[in-house]
Amino acid sequence: MPIRVGEMATLSEWSAELLKTCLQWPGFQATYVKYKDVANIQDLDMLKGVLKRRLSLLDGLYCHSIRTPALLTKVTRPEKRHEKGFRLVSVQQLLPRTSAFSISDPKLDSPVQKAANRDHLARICQLTHKTLEATLQAEKMISYPGADLIIFPELSVHPDDQDLLKRLADKSQSMIFAGLIFSDHEGKLVNVARWYIPDYKDGARQWIIRDQGKAFPTDQEKPLGVEGFRPCQQLIEIEDNKDGPFVLSGAICYDATDLNLAADLKGKTDLFIVAAHNKDVRTFDAMAGALNYHLYQHVVVVNKGEFGGST
Repeated sequence: MPIRVGEMATLSEWSAELLKTCLQWPGFQATYVKYKDVANIQDLDMLKGVLKRRLSLLDGLYCHSIRTPALLTKVTRPEKRHEKGFRLVSVQQLLPRTSAFSISDPKLDSPVQKAANRDHLARICQLTHKTLEATLQAEKMISYPGADLIIFPELSVHPDDQDLLKRLADKSQSMIFAGLIFSDHEGKLVNVARWYIPDYKDGARQWIIRDQGKAFPTDQEKPLGVEGFRPCQQLIEIEDNKDGPFVLSGAICYDATDLNLAADLKGKTDLFIVAAHNKDVRTFDAMAGALNYHLYQHVVVVNKGEFGGST
């Protein structure tokens, strides 16, 4: 099986730290290793023990109903976060509209479309940041982060416009989960939502990027050439000394209707996120209510402003 690299990589942070530790130059010590079991490896016997425990963990997380591995990413919340629970922001942007997608331009790469969508996204990001600022001032909390997680709907961000989301994540010190416009991957046109997770260490910021693929294209996507792509189910574990840890996971629109996925995530997650682009608002409202009881956890649906119905 080929190993994916770059933005589409499915290598977990734990595996990356294991490689960094094992390949370090003799006489030097790998820095910023957050996983204690990896940092404490001294010999082959300890390495074998760490690998066995890791495999046991992954076996327990495996999604048997959808026959897909689950990858766990651990995130530490910023120290100066607000104290009023977990703040989640849903964004209902208007562009791009459904009518903008066509067989001739499914990725919305035309200069006119790209310019209009980027301008709209920039305004939405600015509005989101200003809203968070106003909220913090009203609550007499000057320090950031203004939110813990900001969610954008399905098919809302062109891959060339990711810098706008990263800028918003930096300003608000928030994680972002956003649906990307269709993109090419190994010769296939795929639909993915991306996690943007700022990771702060000693005053420096690095990005943890995770992609959540969509396994089941809709009848509207198939004529455009979109194919199913879900190599893994991403689990984001947020470590918190007071409230956590708690685990988030997401799905893209139609995938959320798969009861096999819901069965696999039950007992493993605390918040299920659906990035949607769907005009059938009533059905998704009913689905969210049913999943809330079935999963026994919080369920969030964020739909495009063209249709509304975020819940």
